[in-house]
Amino acid sequence: MHFRAATMAVLLAAAAWFLTPMLPWLDDAYISLDSAQSLLAGGDPQYGTRPLTGVTSPPYVLMLTALLGAGLEPLVALRAARAAGLAAMAAALWVLAGSMGLTGWRRAAMPVMILTTGAVIDQAINGVETGWAMAVAIALLAACVAGRPFLALAAAGVLPWLRPDLLPFAAVGAVAVLWRQPARVRVRAIAVGALCSLPWALWVYVDTGHWIPQTMAAKAAFFAESCFPLGAKLGSAGRAVRTWFALSLPAAVLAAIWVPACRLGRLAAAAGLATFAAYVVMLPGALWHNDHRYLYPIAVPVLALGMAVCLTRRELAWRAAAIAVLVMGLAIWAIQPSRADSSIPGERLAAAAWVREHVDAGARLLVQDAGVFSVFTSNPLVDLVGLKTPASVEPHRRWTLASCGADRAQAVAAIARSSGAEYLIVSSNWEAIFSLTEGLEAQGVKLERVRLAPNSPDDGYNVYRMRF
Repeated sequence: MHFRAATMAVLLAAAAWFLTPMLPWLDDAYISLDSAQSLLAGGDPQYGTRPLTGVTSPPYVLMLTALLGAGLEPLVALRAARAAGLAAMAAALWVLAGSMGLTGWRRAAMPVMILTTGAVIDQAINGVETGWAMAVAIALLAACVAGRPFLALAAAGVLPWLRPDLLPFAAVGAVAVLWRQPARVRVRAIAVGALCSLPWALWVYVDTGHWIPQTMAAKAAFFAESCFPLGAKLGSAGRAVRTWFALSLPAAVLAAIWVPACRLGRLAAAAGLATFAAYVVMLPGALWHNDHRYLYPIAVPVLALGMAVCLTRRELAWRAAAIAVLVMGLAIWAIQPSRADSSIPGERLAAAAWVREHVDAGARLLVQDAGVFSVFTSNPLVDLVGLKTPASVEPHRRWTLASCGADRAQAVAAIARSSGAEYLIVSSNWEAIFSLTEGLEAQGVKLERVRLAPNSPDDGYNVYRMRF
């Protein structure tokens, strides 16, 4: 039995490693890597901030720090953390299937059906904590189904620190598993949850002076969507969810049918709606970001539970439907392009290499993507959004948010002037959306483009010399 389990674990780890490319497709992956390197170095000399500044997921950064401390090269450590997240997610799906009483082909099919839904694998290995967040959320559901309150509260304690927007999901899981437990079990389980949660808060506070990560506040100020009319916000968020659901066919339909069939499914769906409402109020456009990255940890665990409930049905029609979804999901996954195959991961490294070769190492760079240039250059950096440079947040609150985005260029110009930045690095995608260079020139900043983004269907980086 132990030999079989060990063999399965080795095969799972190997498959996860094989499916994980060396370069992540999200720049945010390098933000986490930079923070891990800064922890080992005792500070972040390029941004001049504390290591956990700009960190959304302290547990993920701690994992990267441990891998780096064990002697792994930075990109290898990043790949290992991403592959481990995918493997953990597959294992959590297997455990959830077992806790639902599934055996044989149905238990084996459940992880495959979920992992081949939409871009689940791509998002699980995107470079940040997404895979681990989905894994822990699914493990929480499995512990609730199995009636294991201590494991459930441990997962609920860690989950909001992996992804802060999953706090409602963690709270619902904790309440669901404790509802019918004796008082003494509740007290002990809550203590376990507190032990798994409070150290992260203390660590963030000691390092940054805040009890929780401030990344969402920085993004809310820069994107300035909270001031939009409610109808516009609901429309944007609703379209994002519908698009994601359509991309997740056919598994999403079959799973969604069975989510309301159990109490835990209804509670999990309610938690998802609470998170959805928070995004509508603060930052509805985030549900579109990075190919719906934020939707996956919210929706995939709920769909996994719905799929598991469906697979417990013994009627021929539902078994046939499950087999059809399995076959179609595998076929769609096999032919759809992977996000990791795009040219942008290589373009990020090419842009960083160009900076090393053509820009003085002491020149301060104003960057839109705060990650790759912190790992692959040695220049002083300023994050124009504010994730890694908290001083950038106040200008955005003063001008960008106050004007509902109309005066964003004034805020960016103020950041550029006050920071002493000499170069601006911005992606062609953001330039098309926000017209940052046009806005800066309107504010009296003289720009000379010294690197042109490559002509490709993917995003690329333009580099400008700035003069005031």
